[in-house]
Amino acid sequence: MTLEQRLGQLLAVGYDGLEPPPWLIDWIKLGRVGGIILFGDNLDQPRQVAELTATLQALAPVPLLFYIDQEGGIVSRLREPATVVPGAMALAATGDPARAQQAAGLLATEMRALGLHVNLAPVLDIQSNPTKRVLGIRCYGDTPETVREFGLAAIRGYQANGVLATAKHFPGLGESDLDSHHDLPAIPHPKARLHQVELLPFKAAIEAGVDLIMTSHARFPAYDPERPATLSPAILTGLLRQTLGFKGLIATDALEMNALADRYPPEERAVLALEAGVDLLMPAHGAELQQRVFWGLLEAVRAGRISEERLEASLARVMAAKARLSATAVPPLTVVGCAEHRATAQRLADESITLVKDAGLLPLRLSQSQTLGVIDFSLPRFSLVEEARQATALLAAEIGRRWPQSWVKSFSARLSDEDSPAVLAAAQEADTLLVITRNADDWAGQARCVQALLAMRKPIVIAAVRNPFDLKVWPEAGTYLCTYGDATVQLRALVRVLFGAVVARGLLPVSLDI
Repeated sequence: MTLEQRLGQLLAVGYDGLEPPPWLIDWIKLGRVGGIILFGDNLDQPRQVAELTATLQALAPVPLLFYIDQEGGIVSRLREPATVVPGAMALAATGDPARAQQAAGLLATEMRALGLHVNLAPVLDIQSNPTKRVLGIRCYGDTPETVREFGLAAIRGYQANGVLATAKHFPGLGESDLDSHHDLPAIPHPKARLHQVELLPFKAAIEAGVDLIMTSHARFPAYDPERPATLSPAILTGLLRQTLGFKGLIATDALEMNALADRYPPEERAVLALEAGVDLLMPAHGAELQQRVFWGLLEAVRAGRISEERLEASLARVMAAKARLSATAVPPLTVVGCAEHRATAQRLADESITLVKDAGLLPLRLSQSQTLGVIDFSLPRFSLVEEARQATALLAAEIGRRWPQSWVKSFSARLSDEDSPAVLAAAQEADTLLVITRNADDWAGQARCVQALLAMRKPIVIAAVRNPFDLKVWPEAGTYLCTYGDATVQLRALVRVLFGAVVARGLLPVSLDI
């Protein structure tokens, strides 16, 4: 391989839309990229995905790796008709780590059928502080033991079915109160606490042979008072390689995140990361960023800032992973979204629904003359609106099949006080209310509206479809359920529980302290 091709093997890039841009096609042919990260807007039907990966693979002089974020639940780039399984916290709510392994094996099988090799999952961060929920339901739970057991099960499921698993976000982002997409978090814990809590799942993953570890764009002053983990030799070479003994691939999180972008130019981000010990650099979006990263690395090698020895160490790890994957059998495309997989995903969702409190309302028993009204606050105002509308339509259809005298009215979760009269007027029309909530303690208008609904003294069932902490806002609520996500299978499972087709057996993976 030429120097450009050797460097290219360390890059994984993404793009916008269904078709790769011409410059990226040229770079693939030249071997300047070693991997492609696929996002939701790159993906349509299963056959399109399989044809895309096969077409790009045929252009590359060195085999490509295809990466995807397919955690399950709210982070699922592959959507229906592929199988969407519940996310991490929902799987932990089943109480059985084997369910996480089953979900991961299912996803891995479909990924390989589509030509995908690397899942940027599982999340091994710990939701240890209910007031800091940047990751929330993407975590398995609030204790290192829960995250360790379910995370290891997921890793086994991926790697036993031919997909490289990625433990993220090292050394642990669960205590962050800032999102790295927007700013640079700092985790102030001393080394002793980090080893007892945050690092415990990662240590177990390393011992179990996890293939990749993804870095976090966060500062850990106990190890490095200045640089974020992604750029820190003390954390990646000292802690991860030397102290913890990790021998697999180290990958960055997306290099365009503001935690890095606001502080380092693209070339410096890439060079510092490689110097720190990273093997795979992921400038996920932006042609200018991606090209500046490549040329910056090339200049650093030519100038002697990055040694040939350092380059070869990472290249050897990447090529070894590619060689292992090339020997793995590829399932037929017919497994994607097959009836067996869909049934498994629904069963996992059914087992995850958690009934935290019940004032004797469930299962719902309504007379023919009674009306069930659904006040749905799960519709966001600014992002993912269309997806949320589809979820609302599904909920309405599922409830309507079981109770024709029902209706669903949707409101943005970001309610203002001016919106409240419309909510209360709608509620007056119903004998019994189902209230769907979404991260209520983040949005004061929603919290006040539900408080007013509770004051109406109607029979009310509250179902939190994102973080389960909404009950902390209304501890007086009598009947409260958690779904840990609003994927199709989870909303369908919620309705099954409401009407008694399924018994809620889920267990809270986090403490509500109420």
